[in-house]
Amino acid sequence: MLKCKQKGTAIPKIGENFYLYKVESKGNKELKRARKITKGYLGKITPKGLKEPGYKINSPTTCKEYGASRFLLLENKQIIERLKGCFPIRWKELFVLSVFRLIYQSPLKHMELHYQDSWLSQELPDTHLSKNTLHKILESVGRDRKLIVEFLRSLICGNENLLIELTHAFSLSENMVLAEKGYNSQFDFTP
Repeated sequence: MLKCKQKGTAIPKIGENFYLYKVESKGNKELKRARKITKGYLGKITPKGLKEPGYKINSPTTCKEYGASRFLLLENKQIIERLKGCFPIRWKELFVLSVFRLIYQSPLKHMELHYQDSWLSQELPDTHLSKNTLHKILESVGRDRKLIVEFLRSLICGNENLLIELTHAFSLSENMVLAEKGYNSQFDFTP
């Protein structure tokens, strides 16, 4: 265990296991002493040595997912052009993020791994999908309501349309074919 300990690291015991974290000290004027700041997780300490976290072990594969990514890329050329017009700097990230949310329904922290294993990494190189980058992109895009409205309005063809997300709406109607039994995050089993 001590062979894993280096300058700038800490080894806390959590439960029955020991973990290695990168740490840093910063002076705190209010407390009048240094304060330890945890900078990142480096892995779990096992009898065989340090076991790195999964996101560091995974390396890009030579065999990439092609079908769904290629299909969505070809079928959405019009949307891509509109994204380029409204979000010229971050259109790639927004498109790739939406594709992976559709295909995998996974959290932001896994988007970079999906990108490495997808044909989109060949078609749309230099797309930045680290969870920190995505957080900043979504925060800045989310604040610019004018551009979001402009983009969504560009998708309206003909008459006015209304889009309503009803995933967690309750309905006792027997005539709604799309209503299914399920539960929400509060485990309310109302239909």
